[in-house]
Amino acid sequence: MQFNWLNRQNRATLILFFNGWGMDASAVSSLSCDGFDLLEINDYTTSTPLPALQEYDQTILIAWSLGVFTAAQCAIKPDLAIAINGTLRPINETFGIPPEIFQGTIDNWHERGRNKFNRRMCGDRETLAHFNASPPCRTIEAQQKELMAIRDTVKTHPEPTNIFDVAMISSGDRIMPPTAQTAYWEEQKTAIITLDAPHYLFNRWNSWKELIDCAKNR
Repeated sequence: MQFNWLNRQNRATLILFFNGWGMDASAVSSLSCDGFDLLEINDYTTSTPLPALQEYDQTILIAWSLGVFTAAQCAIKPDLAIAINGTLRPINETFGIPPEIFQGTIDNWHERGRNKFNRRMCGDRETLAHFNASPPCRTIEAQQKELMAIRDTVKTHPEPTNIFDVAMISSGDRIMPPTAQTAYWEEQKTAIITLDAPHYLFNRWNSWKELIDCAKNR
């Protein structure tokens, strides 16, 4: 895993953001930190313990997409945990991405395949333009290797304990089926917020505070 401090000024609250697969910090570079310390985590090719963290008055965990599964595997006890467009059974016919579709993404991961995936992930031209204005600096080979590692981890590890208080689900998600997300979080009795958005949705907020307020005001 890669760890990137996007803001570190000894604020009272720390945000731990577990990014989606194939991403880096550029995916959320448009969001203002609004006085939070923020540690962004990406690249789940290898499992790495979280770095030693100072004491904070409050820790907020936010995880997106396949980062939801990875975050739950870490020894984290946040004050608030928000899952965005992900589940703890990410490769699953009922509660995640169907296995054949997941494997198909691995098998067809090349430049054309990545462009198609990004279009599906963003859903509309405006969101795609926002994403492409600051795309992740990740090679196709590195992204494919990471996706294979996630597949293998999901296969060989038990479903982690649910640590999430709120699940945000995009009704227009064409990557992680919204019906699967809803079924999973309803089974977990986790609060659900449904958003009119695609899988990638960070252009709908200007700051992390706005995102957190959206989760709190359910």
